[in-house]
Amino acid sequence: GDSHTATDIAVMPAHTTPNHKDLQTSDSLAEVPRGKGKGKKKAGEAAATGGRKGSRKQEAAGQLQPGGPSPAVLRVRGFYSDLLYQPWFCATVDLDPSWLEVDNVERRSKLSMKDFIEQYERPNRPVVITDATKKWPAMKKWSNEYLSAAFEGQDIIAGNYPMPFSTYLSYSSSTRDELPLYLFDKGFCRRAPQLQEDFSVPPYFSEDLFSVLGEDSRPDYRWLIMGPQRSGSSFHVDPNATSAWNAVIRGSKKWILYPPHVVPPGVHPSADGADVATPLSLVEWFLNFYEETKEGKVRPVECIVREGELIFVPRGWWHLAINLEDSVAITQNYVSSATLPHVLSFLRSKRSDLVSGCAHQDRCSLYERFLAALREQRPALVEEWEAARAEKRRKVEADNRLAAMFKASAHHATAPAPAQAASVEKGSAAAAAATTSTAGAPAVGFSFGFVAGKGSAGGSQADAGAAGEHVADAPSNTSASFAFGFRV
Repeated sequence: GDSHTATDIAVMPAHTTPNHKDLQTSDSLAEVPRGKGKGKKKAGEAAATGGRKGSRKQEAAGQLQPGGPSPAVLRVRGFYSDLLYQPWFCATVDLDPSWLEVDNVERRSKLSMKDFIEQYERPNRPVVITDATKKWPAMKKWSNEYLSAAFEGQDIIAGNYPMPFSTYLSYSSSTRDELPLYLFDKGFCRRAPQLQEDFSVPPYFSEDLFSVLGEDSRPDYRWLIMGPQRSGSSFHVDPNATSAWNAVIRGSKKWILYPPHVVPPGVHPSADGADVATPLSLVEWFLNFYEETKEGKVRPVECIVREGELIFVPRGWWHLAINLEDSVAITQNYVSSATLPHVLSFLRSKRSDLVSGCAHQDRCSLYERFLAALREQRPALVEEWEAARAEKRRKVEADNRLAAMFKASAHHATAPAPAQAASVEKGSAAAAAATTSTAGAPAVGFSFGFVAGKGSAGGSQADAGAAGEHVADAPSNTSASFAFGFRV
């Protein structure tokens, strides 16, 4: 990169909230050297704007926490670091309005259960439902003050770290992190049971078959989600082949979804799907890869889900969600009758690195435990699944037998035995004349038929000879054969 003359670095005292990155750059800082040139600025422009309002020194002046200590600012000359600059740029650049323009996920209200299953769940298509949570008490009650009281004396989980809810509120209101910590808590109903009275599972998702295992034995399935602008989830596929719903109680989220067979740009899953490499932050992905979504053979579906709306995320779909403002949501993964065959097929792998949501020692046995509980509590579903599997096996076996017959017949047709070739050459005079008349014509064709016996085979050959084709004779020691012929 270019040589720059000076950089201001804000150094935080050790006792302040962790994970703050407050890098302040000099007036000569020119551009972002990584990626595809997104975010380039003329010399001095980055410093003049800082990516947001106010001077850099004002931004560094103790605003990380209300009433918190001011950071020390070191003046370093002759220093440049892409490693430090890129996170700062991603943390401060404004979200590009063009990232929010596409909204092509169907939005439905007053959707019947039948229409949901037939139009979205079975075809495995996403949909935004705009009226499923309007009557939840949480829509009016879940202010920061209410949630603080509900979690009083209890820790929540944010960025895989336990912390008091009040600490997280202080952090999220002042963070300048490139990827802010995301409150993602699966135990919120256990720690604050009164919250469970403020929402209910929408009827579209009321059938949750993992519930046959009991609350303590089923895989993790429900989370409280909360975070500031720029927080969210990078591209991933939901666990155990489950589908999900995500309801926004406060704020708004931008979603990008790709169907199961299309890996999003900038995303690199391992061959078995156990690991996924993505850009560090959501903003970095948008800066470097969002434009590629407009160029691929398969484009994603995108939408903004707002307060009071929920999105249905079908099984296997890659999806990303970024908070456009301070947001609170609930999400739940579930298994229905429509998706049960896919979930059972996934769990049969018994791969502990692929199955998730339960203790490591219980992952390999999840398939057997789930199937046994279903046999006891929902036997009709298991019988239907097993009958469908048996029918599928029969169809595969029949297809394989047919393919083998074609392969064997084609082999005999392309390499006829001498006696067979002679019998064709001795065809009737009419057949010979027909063959001669078409010999010079460019033609491609084929014929096939079931030969009942040796006598019938001669008739088939004569007919084929009249058409200018070559057909293999049926073996003399069989009473029936499938014959395939072709001509060029």
